[in-house]
Amino acid sequence: MASSPKLDIETVILVADVYQHDAADVRPEQRRDLEMSSPETISAIKQGIVDLGLKALHIGSLDELYKRATERRPGDVVLSIFGGERSRNRMALVPAICESLGMRFIGPDTYGRIVCQDKSISKKLAVDCGILTPAHALVRTMADLKRLVPSRFPVVVKPNVEGSSIGISQESVVHDLSQLHVIGASVLAEFGQPVIVEEFVSGREVSFNIIETRSENHERFAEVRLIAQPDYFDDHLFSADIKAPWNSLEVVLLEGLLVESDRLAIRRLAEAVGDLGYCRVDGKLLGGRFQFLELTPDAWLDPRGVFAISFTQTGWRYPELLAHVLASEPEARRRRVSNG
Repeated sequence: MASSPKLDIETVILVADVYQHDAADVRPEQRRDLEMSSPETISAIKQGIVDLGLKALHIGSLDELYKRATERRPGDVVLSIFGGERSRNRMALVPAICESLGMRFIGPDTYGRIVCQDKSISKKLAVDCGILTPAHALVRTMADLKRLVPSRFPVVVKPNVEGSSIGISQESVVHDLSQLHVIGASVLAEFGQPVIVEEFVSGREVSFNIIETRSENHERFAEVRLIAQPDYFDDHLFSADIKAPWNSLEVVLLEGLLVESDRLAIRRLAEAVGDLGYCRVDGKLLGGRFQFLELTPDAWLDPRGVFAISFTQTGWRYPELLAHVLASEPEARRRRVSNG
């Protein structure tokens, strides 16, 4: 059983935009609100914060956050799960406001958020840190697409700066050049941003979950499985149509299955980005080795999610998980804000 760390916090400012339940006629991968939060998720997080004896204030827009930040309340700490702005920099907007106005916040700084959101950059950084990473290429234009000849198929085609499997369906796995040109052109046109084309990796869908507190780092390694078909992700993507409803999945801890060299490489990646706070590092487990897919510093904090369950399955209560997340505020950042 984990004990909750001491927190010098009065009010947790939960920055979260809420998605609307009116997208029944839109395919899951085409929805642009998948990085927003449901009312149920927001309610669960707020209740967990209140159970810690803290105040929880939900703010749903950047304008509201800016107004609160100008009040300069030293007991405020921002916990952001905001994701709705249609900008390639959208995940960096909350920390940018906090940094510019001297407001305490959890998670990476502005630079770190952009590095994590940009799949091409984060993959290059993963390679530099010694993590096995599928062969990949960044396609910015149709000319790039036509020049690209992957060394092997199948490959996965997906937007470069989206998250939550936006733009990813089973059709994103392509098996020849003709199909690559059709799907790649479609994604370029629909999302108006570069496209990542990467080698498809079979194997188990896994995540390395990290909380970096001032006293110690907490790590959990877990797998996501389709309950009715445990081996489904060996040859399928974890796509939006499966991820969005989140009602047919299970999370299984994989204690002792991550080789030490891979664990150390993932830690190097976290240190290279700097002050992640809490994070999910997503990948595949193939032949006993971790294959990097992406960094997710805004890991889904819902009690049903991979991140939360990977800790609560080891004896933590949900409020204790949130306490450790809140304790991941870097000490240097806290001192800098406290000193004005």
